[in-house]
Amino acid sequence: MIIWLQNWFLQHCDGAWEHEHQIQIMTTDNPGWSVIIDITDTEAEGTTVPYTLIENEEEDWIGFLFDGIQFRGGCSVLNLEKLIEKFKERIVSL
Repeated sequence: MIIWLQNWFLQHCDGAWEHEHQIQIMTTDNPGWSVIIDITDTEAEGTTVPYTLIENEEEDWIGFLFDGIQFRGGCSVLNLEKLIEKFKERIVSL
């Protein structure tokens, strides 16, 4: 998934886009991950998906949304790859 995300980012780098838009992957204290991906000026701009929570157990969950300008998600510590997969699934369906 990381290689796919790298390639998606590179595909949008045009000398200007990458100066205004970011991919942020951060740890959280619960423990887990937070991911924010700017989708402005990409094929996904305008995409909206309401907040979706997939919770199997207290320590096994993913939550995410598309708000038209960003993909924002969080997940438990072992689900970072699955969270990025949720982003990819929506992008490749466009």
